[in-house]
Amino acid sequence: MLNENDVKELANVVYHEARGESRLGQLAVAWVIVNRVRTGRWGRSIHNVVWSPRQFSGLKYHSGWKQYEALARSVLGGLEKNPVIGCLFFKHFSLGKGRIRIGNHVFW
Repeated sequence: MLNENDVKELANVVYHEARGESRLGQLAVAWVIVNRVRTGRWGRSIHNVVWSPRQFSGLKYHSGWKQYEALARSVLGGLEKNPVIGCLFFKHFSLGKGRIRIGNHVFW
C-alpha cells in the first residue's frame, strides 16, 4: 500500500531537482531516492532519505510538487522501470562524470 506522505516527499524532490528534465530524467531522480531507501544508508523511508543532512538543498513545499504526484505514485507502486539501477547519486553533468547521463544529470 502506498504511503501518501512518501508520495508527497518523492514528488517534492522531483519538483526541486528535476522539474526541467524529461520524464525519463524525472523518473531517474525518483529512482535514486528509492534506491537509497533500499540500501538503508540514509534511512529506511522516503522521508529519512529526502531529509538527510546535506543531501538535497532548498527543499520546501511549494504547490508545484503536486504535478509530480502521479509520477511518484507510479514509481512507488512499481509501475515504472528503473533507468538507474544501482545508482545512489546524481548531479549536474557539468560538475563531473557519472555512470549514466540522462538530460542534464549524471547518475552513479
